[in-house]
Amino acid sequence: MWPFSRKPIVKPINETSLVPLSNGVRSFIDAINKSKQKIAEFNRLKEKVEMDITQNGFANEKDLDRLRMILNEIIALLSDTLDKRLDAKLENIEELVDDVQRSIEAIRKYKGKPKMKAA
Repeated sequence: MWPFSRKPIVKPINETSLVPLSNGVRSFIDAINKSKQKIAEFNRLKEKVEMDITQNGFANEKDLDRLRMILNEIIALLSDTLDKRLDAKLENIEELVDDVQRSIEAIRKYKGKPKMKAA
């Protein structure tokens, strides 16, 4: 049972979140949404090209070029976004390694000091 008087309002992650989203996560969600739009555009044009081929036996060269262009946009959008996410993850890992190294150094310094006795 929900412990509060009102139940929470559940919204999609791109509108609101209980935890503030970092810029990297937000840009990743935006890129996914943009790629979904491009995929929908690609599918509409693909259906048109398929219908042209069925009816006429050939497709319009402009439509085929547009299909290639949309597909390249989708690939570029997703690969760029994934590269940014990987870079952000790498930075986080480097920060964690630095934190662990500082902790190890602090432990080594602490071990070398004489212990205080409780009064």
